[in-house]
Parts: sequence; structure tokens; C-alpha cells
Amino acid sequence: MKKLFIIAGLLSLAACSNDEGLFDPNAGGENPSGIEGTWKLTSMTVETPVDIDGDGESGTDLMVETNCYQNETLVFNADLTGQQFSTSYLSLSIEGSFPDDVTFTTECVEEEETTDFAWLQNENQITLMLAEMEPQNATLEGDTLTITIPNGQIYMDDEFNVVLEEDLTMVYTKQP
Repeated sequence: MKKLFIIAGLLSLAACSNDEGLFDPNAGGENPSGIEGTWKLTSMTVETPVDIDGDGESGTDLMVETNCYQNETLVFNADLTGQQFSTSYLSLSIEGSFPDDVTFTTECVEEEETTDFAWLQNENQITLMLAEMEPQNATLEGDTLTITIPNGQIYMDDEFNVVLEEDLTMVYTKQP
């Protein structure tokens, strides 16, 4: 029996180290209106379709396949600061050969975590800066904010060897 672990998320905004820490919102930059407020995660997609929920249909949206990450939010404040609120994460193991012949064992672990960030906006481009992480870029289109993390989805075997890396795309929708 071989296990394969999947690491995802913002939760996945966690990327590479940034020695400069949080961005200083007083250092300049524009603050156009439109981004302030609460944004809820509505889609979290990967490139390789998988049938995590065992319904016989493979999908690329981890939120649909796992019923996890249902209450994740970003809050953008007018002072160029914000908070990411995470309420769950996916604990997953796999038996079989990835990605076609696998059986998933999953648990959506409820655990609340808040992470502070700073942000800048340049027209429809938003940059999120979290302590000790590389800045993450997002695109704002109306009431939709899309963050794509290159190689943000990592599949590893039970010895923690990387089997596959692919992009992770998170879509947030502005809340009323």
C-alpha cells in the first residue's frame, strides 16, 4: 500500500520565504476602491482531475471534491491591511497509482486560523504580502478575485518525494 499526500492552499498562499516580512502599507501605492470588504473562497481548482469524493466523477475543484474550505475568507481593509480567515484544511491519503487508479481517504479538519497581510492595488492587479512569504498576485474582475499559485498544488508519496506539482487557482467572490 502506497500513500500519496496532497498539499494545497492559502493555506497555499504559503510559498517561499521573504526575509523582508510584511509589506509596509505606509510606503506608498494606490488604494482604489472596490477591493475593500469580505471575499469568500468559492472555487479552488487544480489541473489534474481527481475523484476524491468517490462519486465516480473526477473534478478539478477541490471544494466540490472534498466539501472542505467552505468558509475561507479574505478581508481587505481600507488601510491596506487585511486578514485571511481559514476554518478548515484537508487531511488526505491515497492508495493506488496516482492519478487514475486511486482510492482517497479524506477528512476535513476544522481548525480556525487567522493570518494578517498587507495589500496593494494597481488597477485590476492586487498584490498580497504575508509575513515571510513571497508576494502573491491576484486579478480583480468585478466581484471576482482570482489568485493562481504556480506549482501551488503538490502531490507527494509516503516518503515525501514530489510526484507532481501543478498550479492551484483560488477564486474569491465579494460578499455583500
